Amino acid sequence: LKKNASLEIEYIENKPSISRIKGMSSEIRLGGGVTPLVLILLIILVASLAVISMTLKRIRSYLLLKTGLTAVGTVRAKNLLSRSSGREWYEIVYEFVANQRPYQLKDRPHYTERINEDEQRTILYNRKDPHKATVLDDSALAIILEEAGGPSSGSLLSTAVVLLIPITSMILIAISIYYEFFG
Repeated sequence: LKKNASLEIEYIENKPSISRIKGMSSEIRLGGGVTPLVLILLIILVASLAVISMTLKRIRSYLLLKTGLTAVGTVRAKNLLSRSSGREWYEIVYEFVANQRPYQLKDRPHYTERINEDEQRTILYNRKDPHKATVLDDSALAIILEEAGGPSSGSLLSTAVVLLIPITSMILIAISIYYEFFG
């Protein structure tokens, strides 16, 4: 704009404090350019990796619940990983027996001071490869205890529905970025 240029202003009649220059977009825009696009793509990449990681964990948990066996795991060690903002993050080492052999499960990171050595938790492990195991309390799925006492998960459909939430969010973010920069 040139200095002392005459502009036509649009405003709401009862609220003149809400106004804009006539013809200007009412949207907040990032101003285009490469830097905002790179930052947004980086955020989408990090979010995508997090969603993929959570999805894979849910699928592994689902398969373990369908085909795995349970064992009692005993806490053998609490290894301090880091301290931040007055909190301590631990790696919890569980020991359990499967196929008459001892195995260890390292569960991390954990923010807890409530888990003590020699405490016991239910471990769910792959019957063919007991190294693939998880603490049943930490399962990413809804667990149903059947009458026989064994764990079961909800249907695969219920797991898929929960996965739709982050995936749908990412798709909506990608669409909004498209319209922000290319629309």
